[in-house]
Amino acid sequence: MREEISFGITMVIIFLIGFGLGTFMEKPKVVFEEQIEENPVPQLYDSGKSEVHTKLVAVDNEGEGVLTDLYVRAVPGNGRLFVDVDNLLFWMDTQKSIQKAKKVAEKYLGKKANNVDLTYIIKADTASVVGGPSAGAAFAVATIAALENKTLKNYVAVTGTIEEDGTIGEVGGILAKGKAVKEGGFKKFLVPKGEKVYTEYKREKECETLGSLKVCDINYRPVEINVEKEIGIDVIEVENIKDVLEYMM
Repeated sequence: MREEISFGITMVIIFLIGFGLGTFMEKPKVVFEEQIEENPVPQLYDSGKSEVHTKLVAVDNEGEGVLTDLYVRAVPGNGRLFVDVDNLLFWMDTQKSIQKAKKVAEKYLGKKANNVDLTYIIKADTASVVGGPSAGAAFAVATIAALENKTLKNYVAVTGTIEEDGTIGEVGGILAKGKAVKEGGFKKFLVPKGEKVYTEYKREKECETLGSLKVCDINYRPVEINVEKEIGIDVIEVENIKDVLEYMM
């Protein structure tokens, strides 16, 4: 009997310790705290149609930064997504980014966009531009602006992936994209956290002659790249879609 009582007391103590730890442990940061309502997005019924324009920042097959036009059109409908692509190599990851962008917009607004049809129109000057997940942040902010019938600032560009919780993820080709943004007349370039200054490894070939032989070594030297200094405009790090909207809308 005493053993049963001791066992019971021990289990109660373990439970209380576990509960206390769970209470005081820091909870993970969540970008969206609102619950999504089943009520539809109401903004469109005033004007019947909304269209937003911004620029996508990409890297072509030669590694050069390029800008492409993105239009997001919202009209009353049944929650469908359409994509109109011109001169772009359209990959599945681009389609997934668009689908994520809609989910992010719904979470940000706290309402389902099931009464709206969204059309994404992407226009590029050349067929060498490759679409991908790095346009996710731009897709998301343009979707939110279209659903709210608002415009985006035409002097701010963004690059970064988008996750369903609204966080902005890292991408490649930041310096090449930044140069394209500067040449396009933009004043601010939004990049994922940790990519304003990054380390790049430069390939170096060192050779020496030993008698009749030429011996070469290949080394990779770390070089710190400060994108803002390199391109000459403001480069701002963003962590989530709320940060992006603060600068763009």
